Amino acid sequence: MRSLIKIAAVADVHYPKYAETFLRALDQVDYTDIDLFLMVGDMVFKSKIAYYTNILKVIREHWKGVIVSVFGNEEYEEHEDQIIKRFPDVMWLRDESKNLVIKGAQVCIVGSRGTIERPTSWQARNIPNIMQIYKEREKKIMRLIKRAKSQGMLTVLVTHYAPTHATLFGEKEEAWPFLGSLRMERVIKVTKPDLVIHGHAHNSKRNRAIVDGVPVYNVSLPAVGRISVIEVPTKGLKDLSPLFRY
Repeated sequence: MRSLIKIAAVADVHYPKYAETFLRALDQVDYTDIDLFLMVGDMVFKSKIAYYTNILKVIREHWKGVIVSVFGNEEYEEHEDQIIKRFPDVMWLRDESKNLVIKGAQVCIVGSRGTIERPTSWQARNIPNIMQIYKEREKKIMRLIKRAKSQGMLTVLVTHYAPTHATLFGEKEEAWPFLGSLRMERVIKVTKPDLVIHGHAHNSKRNRAIVDGVPVYNVSLPAVGRISVIEVPTKGLKDLSPLFRY
């Protein structure tokens, strides 16, 4: 019988905006067999980073193990260093990977804010080289996944922005390029991580999908209304039949 790795994941709490939903969702999880807790970006509202004190306090009331996090668009880049320094209890990933041993399995978490297809109007005005930044980020993520896979590790890609359109159904289609990226979808298809987890899609109605054989989950709290618990066999996900194929 294969061991199951159980991952609890959440994004888009925008604390305190969805604080009540978040607290209720935390209470509904059985943490007995949880192996890892992921925060998938936009945990606080408009980079009000002091709220991480509240967030981590309530998580720690339930979960004492490893917490891994990526940044979202509402954790402003100029605040990243300060967040990392103030909250060292969290394993922060920004375009990098971290190797863990979980239930005897070598697991690589590749974490990033991710990319979108087209810059927002604010990004276009304020970050003139934003598309170059995104393309370089995609190349780096591809290298990180390929390296982990070449070492035989179970590889989990975690990004805030949606790295596919497959989990954006329910959002206005004209907004998809500003919510996710088909270039990142190509990264998934080329590198084949074992699992992909993202947030950012608040209005998605299809929060699980298969992209060229790879399972992708949207864990945005406004979309799913709960802490997502994802089970991964230590040899990778095999039974994918319940998921929408894209």
